Amino acid sequence: MLIDFHSHLFPDAIASRAVSSLVAGTQRVEGRELLPRGEATEEGILAAMARECVPLSVIMPIVTRPSQFDSILSFAERLNRQNREKLAACQRAFAGLTAVYTAAEESLTVKRELCRPSQAEQAFYDSLGGGTLLSFASVHPDDEKALDQLERIAERGFRGIKLHPEFQHFEISSPRAIAILKKAEALGLYTVIHAGRDIGFPPPVHGAPASIAHALDYISGERLICAHLGGFRMWEDVQKYLVGKPILLDTAYLGLFDGEPTREAYRAIIRAHGAQKILFGSDYPWKSAREVSALLLSLGLSGEELDKILFVNAARLLFS
Repeated sequence: MLIDFHSHLFPDAIASRAVSSLVAGTQRVEGRELLPRGEATEEGILAAMARECVPLSVIMPIVTRPSQFDSILSFAERLNRQNREKLAACQRAFAGLTAVYTAAEESLTVKRELCRPSQAEQAFYDSLGGGTLLSFASVHPDDEKALDQLERIAERGFRGIKLHPEFQHFEISSPRAIAILKKAEALGLYTVIHAGRDIGFPPPVHGAPASIAHALDYISGERLICAHLGGFRMWEDVQKYLVGKPILLDTAYLGLFDGEPTREAYRAIIRAHGAQKILFGSDYPWKSAREVSALLLSLGLSGEELDKILFVNAARLLFS
């Protein structure tokens, strides 16, 4: 069973335009077209979840201009409101799960069968009557009201926020970013940050592992979730600066992009940091949940480690 802790969608009216802009950005930086795996809309992600038997996806919106705050908050609230009953059913279902995954033989390739849901996963998904969406919120560090906006977010029952140093043009160790991280932590909110390089932006990197480590001088880090295993394409720095810290890491967009990270580095980071501090995420629509989970299932991790990463850790974070 999977909880996809890192996924994206846009309102129908802007989804096509937003995705086209992001594809164009990767074309400029990477010199090649990197197309999404599905439609980045509510209908699109639910269709993808149905194909892959993903019972719960957590949506990570990004406020790219301060003026977007109210509209994005309203959209996120609507998603959560319309999924409230299904989310409660999802919570009950995950509370009843025990061990699910078993250790797989270590393989140098992702086997085709690992990319398909098992019969048990299909039955679990069907028992819930379809997939459920849960949205985080977002603030912009340039917003003079950002700290007040965090209070609104907490009051309205959100579990956390998403920040993106590249899209939002800020350094994660800057005073304005640290003020947001401190406030969010004080309010009991989780903060998910894009960590490491972004395939749509040239250097410099504004959310590098070393900068994240500096920010940890000011917060406990227990409610900080660093996406892309703590630093996309900066794996040595992840091991140098972040492994062993109180932070959580997620698996979004990992391992199926030019072999990054290598399986050896991927497994080494998980083992050194601890599977109890890793959250499964796909980065849909840029990757599908099953292609990302298939890589995890090929790493030779124990069943207990896989259970923690693929659903236990997220269920505890979202439902406790």
